[in-house]
Amino acid sequence: MTPKDRAVKDRAVKDPAAKDRAAKNWAAKDRAAKDRAAKDHVTGQGPPVFAALGRHTEYRYDQPDPTVLEAFANPYPISPWVVSLLCSEFTSLCPVTGQPDYGRLTIEYVPGRLCVESKSLKLYLVGYRNHGSFHEACVNRVADDLAAKLSPRYLRVYGDFKPRGGIAIRPLAVRPAPDLTDGEQARCLGLLSQVETFSRANGDSNSW
Repeated sequence: MTPKDRAVKDRAVKDPAAKDRAAKNWAAKDRAAKDRAAKDHVTGQGPPVFAALGRHTEYRYDQPDPTVLEAFANPYPISPWVVSLLCSEFTSLCPVTGQPDYGRLTIEYVPGRLCVESKSLKLYLVGYRNHGSFHEACVNRVADDLAAKLSPRYLRVYGDFKPRGGIAIRPLAVRPAPDLTDGEQARCLGLLSQVETFSRANGDSNSW
């Protein structure tokens, strides 16, 4: 704290109006500092700053909102690699009956310039909890929103939903980069195949 800020704080203790002005001033400085830090991160000059991670969380359960998704710079852009995310408590509502549906989403992608921040992904996914949509639509919407946010080289989203009426629905949505070559696609699929091998070796399963 600078001497000037300390003097403002001392006056605020004695004057409620000054205290209110000081609080607004400090909040404005904090926002400005975060905006500068976020800009520095985008240009590669500073650490990432997130709106959700490490802060108070307000949950929305009725509407998936892709604007809550946040990203950070790919920490290893010189080589292709895979991010695998298992979302084991995905829920939504049947748009016809209003009954809850339960499933697991497996999100796997080969990053381009960006990676998704996991808490923001959680906030995005809980928006489906009271949202009425078919399984197929949910999986494709998640894929579209992540592809729009991250511009990955290759992304796939697999939904493994609990059976309803004796039938289990398991949609798969794939979003390759528009400029993906056949050779790069083969490398992406090879990496994803290795992830599947390691998952099976660790006892993970994509089915209920």
